[in-house]
Amino acid sequence: MLETRSRGRNNMEDDSGTEKTKIRRTSEDVDLISDLPDSVLCQILDFLPTTIDAMRSSFVSKRWESLWTSIPVIILDERHFVENVCEVTLQEQKNFADFVERFITFHGDMKLSELWLRFDIRRYLKFSSRAETWVRTVMTTDARTIDLNFTGNTLALADMEQDMYTLTPCRFPSRSLKVLRIKYCKLRLLQNTSFISLQTVTLAAVKLSDSTVNALISCSPCLEELILQCCFVPDSFLLEAPESHLKCIVVDNCFTRGKKFIEHFSIDIPSLQSFKYEGIIKDVSVKDSRNLIDAEIEENFKYCGFPNHEYNMICELFKGLRHVHSLTLSSWLYIEALQDVRVGNRELLDDVLYTLKHLNLKMWVSGCELWELAPFLCFSPNLETLSIDLVEPEEGDVSYMLDKSVLKANETWDELTMPLEFLLHLKKVEIKGFEGRGNEIDFVVFLLENAEVLEKMVISNADLTARYEKYKNKGNKKTLKQLQKAQKKSSRYFFFLRKASPCAEIVLSWD
Repeated sequence: MLETRSRGRNNMEDDSGTEKTKIRRTSEDVDLISDLPDSVLCQILDFLPTTIDAMRSSFVSKRWESLWTSIPVIILDERHFVENVCEVTLQEQKNFADFVERFITFHGDMKLSELWLRFDIRRYLKFSSRAETWVRTVMTTDARTIDLNFTGNTLALADMEQDMYTLTPCRFPSRSLKVLRIKYCKLRLLQNTSFISLQTVTLAAVKLSDSTVNALISCSPCLEELILQCCFVPDSFLLEAPESHLKCIVVDNCFTRGKKFIEHFSIDIPSLQSFKYEGIIKDVSVKDSRNLIDAEIEENFKYCGFPNHEYNMICELFKGLRHVHSLTLSSWLYIEALQDVRVGNRELLDDVLYTLKHLNLKMWVSGCELWELAPFLCFSPNLETLSIDLVEPEEGDVSYMLDKSVLKANETWDELTMPLEFLLHLKKVEIKGFEGRGNEIDFVVFLLENAEVLEKMVISNADLTARYEKYKNKGNKKTLKQLQKAQKKSSRYFFFLRKASPCAEIVLSWD
């Protein structure tokens, strides 16, 4: 018995040893990771959440020491090193600084697609004299995309009033750079600086002069797109670049010191094809717009009756947009300007919108405002597509909207005497946020009965319950039910309506 047990134990030990040997042989003979080519290993590193994780792989083995430098996108972000961006410790600053210095050591051998540097530079200028060296190094790398963000936190308007870091001018920027994004600094350029390959520039929360912007455009012969977001600009902001190849400009909620809106904004760039402005406008002009085909004006100013100079400014703006094929407006201000019969001369707009083919309106309307669209359509004889997004009204306007919700318009489209030649070319209509109001129904019926070549009408019904449910306890419950009933009834009614275009397709959907 003892002998038998002893042999059994020995056998078990032999079997166990054999198994361990097999396992050892397998791991020694086949190292799947080591057999992979560098290109595959770099792809694996590229899938890691942060550049820090990729850099840590350098401690795996000698072969991995510099492998992380071959990944195409490097993100040097202070937020990956701190727990609270509002209270960064000295040790956290040191860790981030060491991380960036390690990148500086290897960057000469890197072939980068994108390089991001994001940190609060004001904090590091006190901590390390090399902070500006980091910025200069990034600007001279061969990365095709560079993203510089000099704030470690979200920005408020008050931050723009503080002393900002002035981006050190780079005399010899990378010749490979195609996309440049800069956030939160003062920008100035050295003379004779040239961005040979730069195609797209985005400046966010940057203090600018118009001369700096014009110089940037002039020294970037391949620049096609310029985006200015919440930038600090002069009261009178003039962009002039007669020799540039710039195709697109976006000005998004830029402002000036104290006034918070631009007094005068002017563009004179003949190569421009697309223009978008969002924010408050007091005076704007577009000159030499022979190539401009797409324009979008999202304006926050409210119409209060036009003095002569404001009415004429609107007319001059439309003259500057006279060649556009696609126009987007998000304020009823421009439509009301044409309705103001007390001032101005409508002959100012003769033939101004003659080339307009696509009109997009994004706004909420009430009462008879859709009726006021008639003069605008009259000036657009070649219009082919019309899109109206009837957005949710602001809270202060809800009661008024519900009071007017099921009333018929005081005017009817059938009583129009002005020529509406656009009805001969209109092919597609899209109405979003349809509520079933009387003025909305009248407008749809008018188009269906008179648009001779209409191919498709898409009506997206608004979710009235979601839009107005919280207001029904304020005495509007009955009105809301009436509106819901009118919405459903009108949707069915459109299918049986006589249409001027027998081939017109009606599509109904619900938000």
